[in-house]
Amino acid sequence: MDTIPDTKDFDVSVKVAEFKELKGEIYACGSCLKVRGKEESKVCPVSTMS
Repeated sequence: MDTIPDTKDFDVSVKVAEFKELKGEIYACGSCLKVRGKEESKVCPVSTMS
């Protein structure tokens, strides 16, 4: 998520910060990241279905 650029219409970093301030948690699917050649980040740690 930290590699998604903000745009005029989508201020992703601001929305993520607001969500986290409200104690929201965002997790990434490990399989989805692997297919896309991405890695875990501080903003979006990997979660499993187990």
